[in-house]
Amino acid sequence: MLQPISPKDIKVRKIPDFVIEAFNELIASYWDGKSSTFKQDDVVKLIIQKSSIERNEIFSKRLLDIETLFKDWDVDYDKPAYGEDYEARFTFKPKGGKR
Repeated sequence: MLQPISPKDIKVRKIPDFVIEAFNELIASYWDGKSSTFKQDDVVKLIIQKSSIERNEIFSKRLLDIETLFKDWDVDYDKPAYGEDYEARFTFKPKGGKR
């Protein structure tokens, strides 16, 4: 008899190396000694440059959902709410205030 899938049956979704490479590059590039903040669009453009993937695929495959991969960082993703007008951005800070 067929059973419903359980969370433990699902393998962890693999993020391609070119996505991790793009984030690593931007974290280092925007590092100010305490944190690194950059626009979502900057990482999207860099991912496209490093791969053959299209913009819509980045979002449909949820390739920007990287928070759990960067375990040594507090990752904050900030996007505008309804009526707000600014560009979505990522901020990376070392966990526990470490440098």
